Amino acid sequence: MSTTVALIAKEAFDDVALEITGVIKTGVLTRIVSTSVNSTTGEVTNTTADYNCRTLFGDRSTIKDYFGDSEIGEGSRLLYLEGLSVEPQKTDKLVSASLTLTIEQTLNVAQANGFYVVVAK
Repeated sequence: MSTTVALIAKEAFDDVALEITGVIKTGVLTRIVSTSVNSTTGEVTNTTADYNCRTLFGDRSTIKDYFGDSEIGEGSRLLYLEGLSVEPQKTDKLVSASLTLTIEQTLNVAQANGFYVVVAK
């Protein structure tokens, strides 16, 4: 098996979870995959897809290290996401550690497709 950034991230999350209880959280990323509108009632129905992952909450003060001078909203959080089969997109919802957050920005670490740094609020 070849070594990839995604594999290294998985192993790092595994090791941290073993050594420091409660730091690595489970997460579910939810994305709207289609929207339909009832032409009679005007009711909007969204179809969603859920993607499981693991999360590690980072330090807000390091957001600019990853995302430069981009506008960061008050209350935004930095998170590391591991194990996703899709790249998080702006407006996706993330539930982790009893919080429901909306993805604001995403960095695909080394284009690894499986390890992401995100800003969410």
